[in-house]
Amino acid sequence: MIFIINDNLYYNSEKKSIYIDVNKEIIISTTLNRLLLLFIHNNGVILSRDFLVTRVLAEHGQVANEKNINSVIASLRRSLSIYLDDDIIQTIPNKGIKFNARVTEVTEVTEVTEVTEVTEVTEVTEVTEVTEVTEVLIKKKRKNYIQVSIISILFLVIFFIYYVFVKNNYHTYPSIGKINNCDIHFINTLHYFNKYRVDLSRLEKSIKKYNINCNRVGKIYYYNSNAIKDNDGGGIIFYSYCFFDEKLGSTFCGSVYDEEN
Repeated sequence: MIFIINDNLYYNSEKKSIYIDVNKEIIISTTLNRLLLLFIHNNGVILSRDFLVTRVLAEHGQVANEKNINSVIASLRRSLSIYLDDDIIQTIPNKGIKFNARVTEVTEVTEVTEVTEVTEVTEVTEVTEVTEVTEVLIKKKRKNYIQVSIISILFLVIFFIYYVFVKNNYHTYPSIGKINNCDIHFINTLHYFNKYRVDLSRLEKSIKKYNINCNRVGKIYYYNSNAIKDNDGGGIIFYSYCFFDEKLGSTFCGSVYDEEN
């Protein structure tokens, strides 16, 4: 389906793209596409964060919590702000989020005609428009450099665990116990350590904090800079988890990076 937002921004839900000029479209992620389409179908309606968490994250096997849905909403705002000056995603205190825009659904034939007209009008200012969009993107990339770096590292860790530990059914890190049905493996740099001295209480708190369901059979590869008992509190917690879905015959993995106080 194709929609026009606030009279000039095109959104193609099937291609997951937003654009003013079809030759300079931006492709958004599946999660952002799911959220934007949900907003458009509920234009002008206040949607609670619990509703958004369920429909956008939980129903699609993603880690479902308010922190993650806030991050998705912020990312969608940034993508739309490249083309729109209006803040059409509004936060209503103590109620939820409202998408407030002029939305028109169009057919593919209408889209081709109207996009051609827009292209003809904007040909004269093409260089200026490209420069402005490039400057905005560069500023946003600089601002989010650290966040992108962390996400890239987490992606590589997930890929490594999936390939080495799932595909080859092999691991080099020792099992130190279980939390419900999750088998815990400790990532460490020590030549020798006593597994009975590893404190799992911080890991249990983090699992509850991020709603990770250990009632399912799975593995967690756990690193904590102060995991050994008798150390001072705090430290960095990092762990990756994998669960096997027997119905789908596939494995789902994720990672969590947390700093304790």
